[in-house]
Amino acid sequence: MKDFLDLGNLYEQIRSVIANKTYREIELPQIFKSQLSTICDRTIVYHKYTAIAYKNNADSIIIPNYWFYLATDILPYNIELHRYYDQIVSMNLFTSERLNSLKNGSLSDEEKRRIEASLESKQDADMICRFLTDYRWWHGGKELGRVQKDYYVSAVLSLSGLVNDSSTFLASICEVIRENPQLSEILVEFYNKENNKQASPNKIAPQYIPFVTAIKSKPFLLLAGISGTGKSRIVRELARACWDVDSEEYKAQKPKNFEMVQVKPNWHDSSELIGYVSRIDGVRYVVGPFLKFMVKAIQDPDTPYFLCLDEMNLAPVEQYFAEYLSVVESRKRQDDGTIVTDPIVDYSNTEEYKSLIDQLFPEDDDLREEYLTEDGGKRLSIPQNLIVVGTVNMDETTFSFSRKVLDRAMTIEMNEVDLKGGLTERYEQIGKLGASELIGNAVEGVDVYDQYRKACDISIAYLESINAILEGTPFKVAYRTRNEVLLYVVNNLPYQKEDETKSFVAARALDEIANMKILSRIEGDETKVSSDFLDSLEKAIKEGLETVCNNLFTELSYKSVSLAKLDEMKKRLASGYTSFWS
Repeated sequence: MKDFLDLGNLYEQIRSVIANKTYREIELPQIFKSQLSTICDRTIVYHKYTAIAYKNNADSIIIPNYWFYLATDILPYNIELHRYYDQIVSMNLFTSERLNSLKNGSLSDEEKRRIEASLESKQDADMICRFLTDYRWWHGGKELGRVQKDYYVSAVLSLSGLVNDSSTFLASICEVIRENPQLSEILVEFYNKENNKQASPNKIAPQYIPFVTAIKSKPFLLLAGISGTGKSRIVRELARACWDVDSEEYKAQKPKNFEMVQVKPNWHDSSELIGYVSRIDGVRYVVGPFLKFMVKAIQDPDTPYFLCLDEMNLAPVEQYFAEYLSVVESRKRQDDGTIVTDPIVDYSNTEEYKSLIDQLFPEDDDLREEYLTEDGGKRLSIPQNLIVVGTVNMDETTFSFSRKVLDRAMTIEMNEVDLKGGLTERYEQIGKLGASELIGNAVEGVDVYDQYRKACDISIAYLESINAILEGTPFKVAYRTRNEVLLYVVNNLPYQKEDETKSFVAARALDEIANMKILSRIEGDETKVSSDFLDSLEKAIKEGLETVCNNLFTELSYKSVSLAKLDEMKKRLASGYTSFWS
């Protein structure tokens, strides 16, 4: 018996898998390249994440690597589609002309009888009859009797969801993989290995994990502490850690993925950072350092780029950094897993805008033209790989942060000093960093909830217990903080050590994120922040952490950063006023 599968149901099953899968950028294994080159009728030149297929040294097609993996997911449908077609051919009942005339038509009673006679199963005969006449069922677009025998092309392209003009080559890839199933096995094995690498990040020194996971949760970080604790240095060293230790960039005084901008006290708008329009000697846009560095990140999307705003609070952040504070909140995950934002400088059909684009992309005519295209063109949006880190010295000469700023950033204190540190190693021993460690692919809780439901539910329960204490105060947290708490916990899970439980990792992450996102917002005199309030908050945090990991403070002797900070804040309240900031 043939036992033909229902093509319509199979299509929907595979389409659901494809629609819910993120086909990230991935390399192809060498064994796959070698075997494909001996089979394919095109000459293929491979790059890191793409390949170019040439025919007759003229016709060429650019192929994203993920098409090969997409073809592997389509394989079960493609195999079944060809089983149907091969059965029709083997019956030798129809001419090519008759096959073509049956598209969305009907069979004669005699044709149905002969099909039933060719098959043992009435159900299989019905399936074949439907395949011949009901193209909507199997999503076909080309007649079965075509001389080219390319009936399958429309179906597999419909299944893939691709709309690129050159996407018809995917049908050829699907055929090569169907005819050579060992290629599929190679890709599946390699893809699973790469996914395991993603789940097991490079070994990172424990003291730097909060920096890495905070950045991956949200690429806007504040480093606060007394002067001279190495806040701006750590930003440079994080950028350096993105390069191999024997590379020129690692040894450089300033790696190309690092830029430091010194904030000036007279900044009261974005002109010094983003830029401004000058009308002296004509109209032109004077480009600020932020946009110049942002474009470097845009042109090198696989590398994390660090912009350090040194002494960030020497001027009012809400004034000189307003555009970024607004745009960073527009981050949204797309269906393909990329994260996009609104433009930080939007398109306008003006000489000023053209002047800006001309300066930002002086050597790339094609890219410049894309940014100057009114409908459907590229826009100056914040790229995923741009990480903004502000260093903060809190003293009487600086501006305090509003909750608007604190709500939009991850905050880490750097007040501890090891006077023996840095005497034996020239560079910080962070460990190798890369896109998988630093560039997040999630923005909201909904992006991770289904995959990490248990960890998210635990985190929400912890946050609810703290929010009950914050009820009725201006310090109560809402959805933005909820999302960042979930992301921070999820991003910490891969860093579980062999001697640690998952509950311990979750508790540690919740402790750190409470310090970053909740305590950093609390300040005021005794009318706003009373001793009883801080005592209640301390109790809620301690009990919440013990609920997540019930032996956290007893057997594991964990030292809580948030409870230590609360103790500082309670002592500071004796003067009549307290805050997170030293």
